[in-house]
Amino acid sequence: MCDDVILFVGGRNVGKTSILSCLFLSTMPHETTFLEPSSTPITHTLTIASLPLHLMDIPHEIDPSDIMYNVTTIAKRIHIIAIVDLGDTTQNSISSETFAYLHSLTATLEHLQCPHHALHIFLHKMDCCNYVEDDMLSTCSHVRQLCSDSKCVSINFTSIYDHSLSAAMSTIIRSFHPQTMPLTHLANTIVTDCHIHASVMCFDKKHLLLVALDTYTPTDPSLQHTIVETLLMITQCMDAITNSSDVTQASINLRDTMCEIVSSGDIYFVLITSSKCSPSTIAQFVCHALSI
Repeated sequence: MCDDVILFVGGRNVGKTSILSCLFLSTMPHETTFLEPSSTPITHTLTIASLPLHLMDIPHEIDPSDIMYNVTTIAKRIHIIAIVDLGDTTQNSISSETFAYLHSLTATLEHLQCPHHALHIFLHKMDCCNYVEDDMLSTCSHVRQLCSDSKCVSINFTSIYDHSLSAAMSTIIRSFHPQTMPLTHLANTIVTDCHIHASVMCFDKKHLLLVALDTYTPTDPSLQHTIVETLLMITQCMDAITNSSDVTQASINLRDTMCEIVSSGDIYFVLITSSKCSPSTIAQFVCHALSI
């Protein structure tokens, strides 16, 4: 039996295969045009920062309830990512077809014989819509009301053309509490050693997903924006940070915030603080924490 299985479900051409490919298979966004739609369930097994993941791309022709009932026999926890194409929505509600799909999905979840399951909604192709903030809030509220009885954990607006998709997926990865606790403890140790007000984020190098965060940082709605900004900073520093197992680092000033990016093994440790602390001191903190 495996610990966690992630199912990507949704209607025709909503972007399930593109999302999975861009997040985990190193596909560039412009290359998704050439991807063939999945006609049968496809399973990918990979490891992210020592976390084993089992991903399933479920074609729209297949009733996801059949897959979910089968998965309950092999997985301890099931994470369902339902993809909604924002092109099929108005600026304050979702289409009748999408409504019917989500209604059927939530009904299945209510009867699922798995004590640990969660539903995540990706309101996708945000780049194709001229949504203002009020429209986004209205659509999000509509979807949340529909999914109110189905353990809907998160609703995120996503696009393969920016870091919003990675930030949304990071929310799901961080819910794997048993596997991520060692990294969370390490992040807490770094914060404690620094003796300054700081946030420590642990990103997987290969996929740039936030796999752990110190427990002192509030997980409020602004965290998603912080993750996106941090990912932008990491990509700017790529040339300065090696992919070797040695501890190396780079520094960036963002407005009044100091961002220290420390590379070690398969993890980027990102320390964000408004307090003054020398880069060499931060590197010592990280090295000390890694040795514990």
